[in-house]
Amino acid sequence: MATAVLANKIVSKDGKLDIRIIGSVHALAFLAAFAWLLHETRGCRARKWIWISCLLVTTDAGYVVYFNSFYAETASFIFGILLLTESISICAKGTSAGRLVRWSVWAALLVLAKPANAPLGLLLGAYAIRLGWHSKVAWAGAAAILLAVVFSIITLRHR
Repeated sequence: MATAVLANKIVSKDGKLDIRIIGSVHALAFLAAFAWLLHETRGCRARKWIWISCLLVTTDAGYVVYFNSFYAETASFIFGILLLTESISICAKGTSAGRLVRWSVWAALLVLAKPANAPLGLLLGAYAIRLGWHSKVAWAGAAAILLAVVFSIITLRHR
């Protein structure tokens, strides 16, 4: 949101927030996440099919129509792509502290994106522990994800 407001200050003539700026910021975030997904799957034998399938699914109007708004669907969508990409990276390259940290950050942000994702956070928190049972990073990531769940639920009750 801050990026959209800053970009709007640069291009706006009347000071009003232009919906096209919001859409552009969301589109750039999506393209960055999608590019990372393509990069992480470049070594797969079926990469062309994966790329075409991902392109068809992720550019569906049901997802991109929210790009020009502050609805939480866009954040949930982009963080979901980032979480998927990090999961693919862990499967392909193995678990490392850096990958666990990134995976946990994407999972926590996905949970925080909208309250409907809170139940998913319980599964993601448990899976973070599964990813690195003996790792303090995994336990810290699980704690961060579960804190995001609690925060999401508490803020839902106060609306």
